[in-house]
Amino acid sequence: MASLGGDIGDYTITKIKSQAHFDEQKKRFAGIKAVKEGSIKLEEMTPEAKTELANITQQVNTYKPQINRLYTVQSMMMDMYGSLEIEIIIEDNSSIVAVNFIESDGSFFTESFLQEAQQMIMKWKIKVKKAIIYSFRMKFQKL
Repeated sequence: MASLGGDIGDYTITKIKSQAHFDEQKKRFAGIKAVKEGSIKLEEMTPEAKTELANITQQVNTYKPQINRLYTVQSMMMDMYGSLEIEIIIEDNSSIVAVNFIESDGSFFTESFLQEAQQMIMKWKIKVKKAIIYSFRMKFQKL
């Protein structure tokens, strides 16, 4: 980006290496709202909260094809399948500070796929008003 004349500034990126490290980051954000895609009762939400949730969901949906492409490439080398619940912590500056994968029973994903997906997700920018923990599910089938 700097070579294109952009100002990259000072950014500190926290790479999450383990479940323990994710939990440590989650504690840092204790008390912030956690949202799980599809489990919210929309009639109980304020109009502002509905708008924010729809906005986050829309932004995440624009990034999901990246994970699907990665899965397609990596599953050609090694069979993978199943469902992943992906939990991300989004800071109020739009950056993703932590990513956690929860594999559903009967799923199999390689460490390589999970690591690359994590690195990819850490680069996403999701605009939010306040820091939030957002979870979404993705299903992958054998190719």
